[in-house]
Amino acid sequence: AYRRALDIFQKSLAADNPRFGNALTGLGACYVLSNAGKKAVPLLERALAIREKDNTAARDVGETRFFLAQALWQAGDRPRAVKLAKQAQQDFAKAGKTADTPLTQLDRWVRQRAI
Repeated sequence: AYRRALDIFQKSLAADNPRFGNALTGLGACYVLSNAGKKAVPLLERALAIREKDNTAARDVGETRFFLAQALWQAGDRPRAVKLAKQAQQDFAKAGKTADTPLTQLDRWVRQRAI
């Protein structure tokens, strides 16, 4: 569904439209959850750039950062992964109560991978 959305968006929207951030994060998350981090990295890098530029809600930026951190970890770039995960912690903390569950998961992920 995310690939289909990207195909549709590419035909009808500007390349930096916020909808791309949603679809790219979703597709990247699917790759991460399938342990295919290397495929996810470029998608999530683009999603993060769009979400940061668009001034997207902190929770959504944190979500993309966390998936990118996981993708980078799987791809072997562990120092950058931990750095991004810590930035995602700040994003989720800024988002407040709407981010309680992701923040708990993220905190555990960072503790398990602290370098």
